[in-house]
Amino acid sequence: MKKFGFFAKYPTGFDPDARERELRQQMRDLRDAIEQAQLRFDLACDEDLVDSCIFELNALSARYRFLVRQAKQLQEETRPAVLV
Repeated sequence: MKKFGFFAKYPTGFDPDARERELRQQMRDLRDAIEQAQLRFDLACDEDLVDSCIFELNALSARYRFLVRQAKQLQEETRPAVLV
């Protein structure tokens, strides 16, 4: 998996389909991680564990929102321009 910087544009010869598949896989993995973190939160009975689960859920949710924005940006960049 190639890593791109936060502010970098995609390199020439970039395969948008591969990037889309990668984003979809990361989003599926994150949904699973969020579900597991939610289950841990539901079972936590110690105050520190509850706090830890809340921080973890917030971090995972932020990462998921980031990937959604990346997917939307990729879709806009690969969509053919419409002439009016």
